[in-house]
Amino acid sequence: MNTSGQGYGGESMMDYEEEINWDEVGNPPSIGNYNVEIEKAEYKQSSQKKHMIKVQMKIDGYDPEHPELESQMGRSLFVNFNFTAQGGFVVKGFVNAAAAQGVELPRVVNRAVLEEWAAGIVGIHIGVAVKHRVWNEQTQADIAKWFAPM
Repeated sequence: MNTSGQGYGGESMMDYEEEINWDEVGNPPSIGNYNVEIEKAEYKQSSQKKHMIKVQMKIDGYDPEHPELESQMGRSLFVNFNFTAQGGFVVKGFVNAAAAQGVELPRVVNRAVLEEWAAGIVGIHIGVAVKHRVWNEQTQADIAKWFAPM
């Protein structure tokens, strides 16, 4: 038993208290309109070996006409941007909504270009309309629409 206050790798461990709403663990954020910040974007190949960027967002605002959405603050959302003619509509919608922040679609895509593009979208604030979809018998959040932050 470690009693020195040190965790794995010598990291400092502090006791803290946190309230967890177990009813929300494993459930997607509620349907609604939110402001989000892009926290992470990284290049990956899709399962079909095509160019893709995996994006993680954090909810940092909600539709003021729906105060019940406040409980969703801090929750994470995820989306994959597929850079193909067939699947590019999601990334195109994102770029159209984020154009005022200087985000543009790359004309040519390759790993180096997309890694740089992904780094450039981290920190962007944007509005999203969240809907739900069922995949593998689980309800998941899905982005129905992108828009300028509220």
